[in-house]
Amino acid sequence: MSERTLSEIWPLADKYLSVEMLAENMPGAFLIYRDDDEQEILFASKALAKIFECDSIEEFMKFTGGCFSSLVYPEDLEKVQAAVNEQVRASGGYDYVQ
Repeated sequence: MSERTLSEIWPLADKYLSVEMLAENMPGAFLIYRDDDEQEILFASKALAKIFECDSIEEFMKFTGGCFSSLVYPEDLEKVQAAVNEQVRASGGYDYVQ
């Protein structure tokens, strides 16, 4: 897997903002993943890679297999997925963590 830019994920991104710039300059970590059966990670900030003790996004993607569910302790996965589904439902289609 290779690191993808937000422009590859969302073609209009360059017209509105640079998520890469935002993600790398905000406190905390940032992640975008596809909410489907595969839960493919589409974008991860360098801060998130560091949390998992990875030196690069490439190393992080290899470590996770590019899959969101690999970030969650297996015994907690069902509870986390239920919380994500509720957040998406309550927010009109978006998941977020405060």
